[in-house]
Amino acid sequence: MIRRSAVLALLCVEACHAVVNVESCGAVGDAMTDNTNAFRECAVKAPMDDGILLVPGGTYRTGAFNLSSNTILEVMGAIAGVQNFEGYPVIPPLPSYGTSRDCCVNRYQALIQTNNAQNITIRGPGSIDGGGEFWWPQFTNKTLLNGRPKLIELINTTDIEITGVTLQNPGFWTLHPVYCKNVWIHHIRINNPANIGNTDGIDPDSSANVLIEHNSISCGDDVIAMKSGMDQYGRDVGIPLTNVTIRHNMFYAGVSLSIGSEVSGGVSDIFIYNNTMVGPLMLGAYIKSAASRGGYIKNVLFQDYRIGVVTKTHLVIEPQNGGGPPAPQLTVLENIRFVNVTRVSTDSVATPGTFKWFASPYECTGLSLEHVDLGPTSGPWRCGNVKNISLTDVSPSGLTCS
Repeated sequence: MIRRSAVLALLCVEACHAVVNVESCGAVGDAMTDNTNAFRECAVKAPMDDGILLVPGGTYRTGAFNLSSNTILEVMGAIAGVQNFEGYPVIPPLPSYGTSRDCCVNRYQALIQTNNAQNITIRGPGSIDGGGEFWWPQFTNKTLLNGRPKLIELINTTDIEITGVTLQNPGFWTLHPVYCKNVWIHHIRINNPANIGNTDGIDPDSSANVLIEHNSISCGDDVIAMKSGMDQYGRDVGIPLTNVTIRHNMFYAGVSLSIGSEVSGGVSDIFIYNNTMVGPLMLGAYIKSAASRGGYIKNVLFQDYRIGVVTKTHLVIEPQNGGGPPAPQLTVLENIRFVNVTRVSTDSVATPGTFKWFASPYECTGLSLEHVDLGPTSGPWRCGNVKNISLTDVSPSGLTCS
């Protein structure tokens, strides 16, 4: 028999949250009013009662604001970032990057940000728009004094759920959990222009226990890019990205689903299962680093992976050029598996795959392709600096490595 107190406790999960409506702080959802002060005021009030910060129907323009622990951001209408510099405080770079990763050292704060928080929920069915139309030309014209703001950045935060919302038009990356634990991102939509670079979808970074599932992503860069800091800064901080599951997602326009190139803190135990790369994408899957990165990439499994329209190459493991001085030890790459990878497009524009890592003694060690069917394709496999390669039922044939 269920006790009455237990029933009341279950009901209280929603009913006992205090609701703080942004309109109670003076916000106006007319798509014109600058509601920055109202959002910041209400964002402070909401966690005092373990509350819900409610954005009702309408379009509410605001500058950057922070969420504190034990806050649910409930977006029923639309949040739209103000299109000016003044609404975004200038903040220092992340310790594991030492730069904004954009144009400059410092950067503008994300539209929505957490710092040293716990129990954060952002949920829909509404939308969050970063007003990227203001920021993209600033980068192109080289008029920025600080790096562009991300749409949502969660820093050193534990127990995160993001669900139901539509995210679009960030100044820079869309959704960036960094130094976080226990992250669940599900049933969201990311819709960014396909022709605007640096509008990554989701960038899990130096975090642990990340589940990304049942999402739809279309953007102008990597749909998902897994990271762990850059060069000496990333190696000094030394926080890896580990235990990440990416499953049941649909990926449309973009560059690829990638690991890297910023892997200086290490990336390991990545399970990518039952995803569909509809496209058009440049690459079907991409593992990358650079001589300056160091760190490692270990224990990665792509399984039941369907690839649609790809314009260049289906599977790529390859360092990039550029970066700073070479790391004392180049990136270690071990135990990479592709299992049940198939095409869901009949075009033959792209090449099947490129697997080329650093020269000895930093070769890729342990590459396995099992039941991989990528034909028809436009050219041969390319492979070098790979040890211990295992092939089972791979098409097209002809894959050999030196």
